[in-house]
Amino acid sequence: LRFHLTLSKTTIRTAMRPCTIYGNKATTGGGIHLGVTAGSVIDSIVWGNEVTGDTSAGAPNWTGYGKVTNVFSEVQWGVTVGGKALYGTPYFRNAPARDFRLAGSSACRDAAWGPATVGNDVFGSNRVQNGVMDLGAIESDPNEKSGSMAFTCIGSLDSSTVSFTAIGTGFNIADAVCYWTYDGRPPTPADHDSEGVSVTNVYGTGTHSAALAVVYQGETYRDTQTGFLTVAPSRLYVRPENENAEAPYNSWAKAATNVNDAVECAADVGSTIYVTNGVFTVPSPIIIQKQLVLKSVNGPAVTMLSGGDARVVLIQQIGNSCVEGFTITKGTGTGNGGGVQISDGLLTNCIICANKATFNGVGGGIAISGGVVSGCIISNNTITVNWGGAGVYMSGGTLENSLIVTNHHATFGTFSGGGIRFYHHGLIRNCTITGNVASNGGGLDWNSSYDQQGLCNCIIYGNITTGTHPDISGTPSAKVTNVCSSVAIGVNTTGRDLTQNPGFQAPQKGNYRLRLSSPCRDCAWGVPPTQVDLDGNPRLFGKRMDLGCYELNARSAMIFLVR
Repeated sequence: LRFHLTLSKTTIRTAMRPCTIYGNKATTGGGIHLGVTAGSVIDSIVWGNEVTGDTSAGAPNWTGYGKVTNVFSEVQWGVTVGGKALYGTPYFRNAPARDFRLAGSSACRDAAWGPATVGNDVFGSNRVQNGVMDLGAIESDPNEKSGSMAFTCIGSLDSSTVSFTAIGTGFNIADAVCYWTYDGRPPTPADHDSEGVSVTNVYGTGTHSAALAVVYQGETYRDTQTGFLTVAPSRLYVRPENENAEAPYNSWAKAATNVNDAVECAADVGSTIYVTNGVFTVPSPIIIQKQLVLKSVNGPAVTMLSGGDARVVLIQQIGNSCVEGFTITKGTGTGNGGGVQISDGLLTNCIICANKATFNGVGGGIAISGGVVSGCIISNNTITVNWGGAGVYMSGGTLENSLIVTNHHATFGTFSGGGIRFYHHGLIRNCTITGNVASNGGGLDWNSSYDQQGLCNCIIYGNITTGTHPDISGTPSAKVTNVCSSVAIGVNTTGRDLTQNPGFQAPQKGNYRLRLSSPCRDCAWGVPPTQVDLDGNPRLFGKRMDLGCYELNARSAMIFLVR
């Protein structure tokens, strides 16, 4: 339900009450978007909805602002009147079967704030039957006898212990006999509880159900909760081929054959997905909106995520997510990022190559607006539009300890940046940017006047342009420190003017490690951002770090001649 009004000269006051909103799906505000301050939602249930693009706490059910009073949801929304905690589980009779009548255990019964605005509920029953109206669209009959369950769950990864309590409405539950059924398993003597009060069951991974049959004076009252609990595995597995693939993919024998399936089955928080050797075609983006780790078993040389007509990976708004150890290639983006778009989390030890941005896209290889990209090689990506960043488009976040090389801006226009286009915000540190091509700023096109630390300890040298700025175009802010380039661009805290050749070992062969005679040795500023360099060697070997993404181990570079 989209509840969104545009207000101009006339003040519009619109109210929704009392309604039940369940099972809807949207990119944000799965149940309702309240986009008007003069509107109100009162005495309603907004629960069990879904979102595909918003990770804020209430977004599966609601977003927006306005006057919200006594609305029951999974997360409290608005003002609660009458001292009731109006969030949690509403306890419908059987929501998956579209039975939205309230069970006897529901906190939504007799919980409304306002008077009944209509005489009948959605089924024609009297709207107020026990002195106070119920929340939602269906009024409960106080004289109706029913048996229902309440439950609490402990644990969410690999197993969950669920405590069930039987509740009788219209009779004393102690006078009844209760039978519990878990996941369709027939009752056993152990499930029979003559007092009918409480039982406990341990569920493993998967989606589960529970059913209760309450026998009282020859009548049987039932409550079924289908799909009320999903237990995700802590470890999931992906391999290229598997005839026995079976969700939730918690062993190599049942491993998924594509990454998207495993991400779908992972927990919102805490799962790790292991991907073994192979080439995995990605027909639609791998969207990371969970706090999970997605990692290859043996690294990017043997584990490839290959896209088609869309970007390969989207890491979005999740601070504790991590993608590690892949070659990400052949992605195409018409928006931000041909191969990867990241707004939070960590991308590390990846090779991002042969991706492209087209139409109005930016960042042929990757678009960074937040999060951290660390220890990656970003190479041979292209952009075919008049914007920028064939390798990287950066508007936030951190890019560190990475090699940005041989990316190509195919359209020679105003906005450029063969290696990187830096737009306003972000931090680039300890990177080597070389061999990239563009008409303006072959290595880096800088567009920022903000007084922030934006660029430090980098080598930007040996890039190509058809214009006048092969390495850097634009005017970097004062927060540029210790950069080796063909022109002096910032502040050097070590007293060196690093405008000479950095002394790569063999750039014509793709070896951008430093020679022993390099002026970029031992002249970096600050503490190392990581413990190791791009090769996995110790980041600090000497009094200071070296500039760029590689640390020269002087011992391995020495040759001793003994006569």
